[in-house]
Amino acid sequence: MSDLVETGRIWVALDALERSEAPLGTAVGLARILQAELAALFVENVDLLRMAAFPQAFETRLFGQHDPAGQQGPERLEAALRAQASALQRQLVRTAGASGLRWSFRIARGRVLQQALEVAGAGDCVVLPSAAIATSLAITRPDPATRRGAATRAGTAPQRGAIASARPAGLSLAGSPQLWALPGVGPRARRVLEIAHRLLDQDGPGRLVLPEAPREAAELRDWLRQRGWQDDWREASLADLQAARQQPGGAGAGILLLPRPADGAERAQLEGSLRRAGWPIVMV
Repeated sequence: MSDLVETGRIWVALDALERSEAPLGTAVGLARILQAELAALFVENVDLLRMAAFPQAFETRLFGQHDPAGQQGPERLEAALRAQASALQRQLVRTAGASGLRWSFRIARGRVLQQALEVAGAGDCVVLPSAAIATSLAITRPDPATRRGAATRAGTAPQRGAIASARPAGLSLAGSPQLWALPGVGPRARRVLEIAHRLLDQDGPGRLVLPEAPREAAELRDWLRQRGWQDDWREASLADLQAARQQPGGAGAGILLLPRPADGAERAQLEGSLRRAGWPIVMV
């Protein structure tokens, strides 16, 4: 096991638009298996805050029951975001304590992927939601009331707690989700596969999407054979992965591991994938 895996954190990055428990559950499983600290990042979505400043904005479905007459301004949205962040931190404390994990918590303002890339260290893994990220604010009749802009609040300092316990034997990810790896090429690909291999359980092989270039695909096959891991993976195409993620009722049934973006083009591609229904994404 590499030092990076031993000392890294498992970040789970969420905002108020994420309603599924799958990302946090995935992060807890990773932290237990990799013996890492569980770190939660709550992101105050800047797009929502900007839209809430419009006098025509009203809440549709973000925070509890929908009130058709309820106007949504920056102050009310700020309060709702603080409540969401507090709820996430309480859930983190309970979950980490039950699993004997070290934990930390942080709040930032921006977009999920951007903030996750900023807080994560070189050896960290980041669990991202992949539920649809769509606006939940609508436009209605103009409101004559004047809306004041919300004061920008910087990310808070991490809060730490819970002492780690020894790793129990025979750990696996809850629910035995299908593990998919989209490793890319080079050293980043090998790191993805090293971590992914530790997450494989006894229920069956993982699914591996190799690079399209024959030479790069052959290099990864040779690398797996050298470690005796070739039978632990079943090769699949990118079309297979896309079809599996889009299956009805498939949310939470799989986990996708891939390297963190190396440039702006990869980042834009990953941001696009976060807007499609599917599974939690783990950047390593």
